[in-house]
Amino acid sequence: MTKEAENISRIRDILFGNNLTEFEKRLEKSDQVSRDSLSSLEMQVSRQLAEMRLLMEENKQLQQTIVQKEKETLTNSISRLKEEINLLDQRLNQTLISFEESLRETRQWMSEKSESLHQEQLTLLNEYKKHVTDSFGVIQSSKVDRSSLAVLFSEIAMQLAGKKEDN
Repeated sequence: MTKEAENISRIRDILFGNNLTEFEKRLEKSDQVSRDSLSSLEMQVSRQLAEMRLLMEENKQLQQTIVQKEKETLTNSISRLKEEINLLDQRLNQTLISFEESLRETRQWMSEKSESLHQEQLTLLNEYKKHVTDSFGVIQSSKVDRSSLAVLFSEIAMQLAGKKEDN
């Protein structure tokens, strides 16, 4: 301290006494405690902010990782579903082709069977026609006309009448 500062300090002691000096010391001590507390608080807040920033960065990275994994999972699921849809589409096309082929074969078989049955029916009909025609011809040729039949019956009647008389 300089001489002048000492003189001022003595004058103050004389005027105000030891109380002022003690009050100044307390005030300085209180200021120092406040500065120390404030400095400690600033360090604590800075540390907590740094921890929060670090935690936020970790959360951000974790979220990005989760989002990336979900994106990959969705992409894989979409790819797998597309493959399954393509396989189902191929199976459906194969089934349709097989069904159309089976339907075509069935139509052809039914057409051939229908034609075969038609031919059989025509053959049977022709056979029946021929049989009826032949039977009609036989009946026509073996048919006796009325006058011949009348003569035949007359002869039978006479023979019967003659036999009756003989008895």
